[in-house]
Amino acid sequence: MTKLLRNLLLLALFAFPAHGVLISQDVAVGGGLAVIQTKPGNASKTATFDSNTVAGNSIVVIAGSSDDEVTAVSDDNSNTYTKLVSNTTASRFVSIWLANDITGGATPTITITHLDTIGNSHIVMAELQGDLEVDQTNTNDSSTTTAHNGGGVTTAHADTIVIIGTRLESDYTVSTRSESYAQLNATTRMESQYQIYSSTTTTGADWVSGTTESGGNAMLSLNEL
Repeated sequence: MTKLLRNLLLLALFAFPAHGVLISQDVAVGGGLAVIQTKPGNASKTATFDSNTVAGNSIVVIAGSSDDEVTAVSDDNSNTYTKLVSNTTASRFVSIWLANDITGGATPTITITHLDTIGNSHIVMAELQGDLEVDQTNTNDSSTTTAHNGGGVTTAHADTIVIIGTRLESDYTVSTRSESYAQLNATTRMESQYQIYSSTTTTGADWVSGTTESGGNAMLSLNEL
């Protein structure tokens, strides 16, 4: 390599540093499944993230009510939410919604739509890294003697995030889990958990409440598009 050519290469490297930053950012955004931020809405039909969302990521909303099913989820960034799974057990309605490839750069307020009173409304929402699609879904009902779980899913993809949401009839405290799930977030009457798997798996995500009440459960797995 001649001295002139080497100097030209060094000049090009230092003259265009932003290109290297953009490549690094792309790797970070598409570098695997991750929970970026979460937010609950306790006894409320709305909730607002604390930090700006990132364009191209996904938002998952777990919505619960007592007397009727949530019919729509929206936000003030005009993202489109699709219902992926729903459990309509009486007094324990719970559904999970997804907006993928979102518009970022703001702290969106998310609103759930249903006829129930605000006091019976509960939201847990999370921004997830990447553009995601649904893999598997399931629902299950639990009671004072049956562990709360989503009924289990057998994931079809190696890199998958599994999420379970439970709407309970009364206030609760989680005491034990039979699997190594982390809490996504919670309200006084709704619990949500997640686990990220790097290989295909069969899971149930059982947990036992510290109080005795029935619950409606919804569960799904998501993988990157």
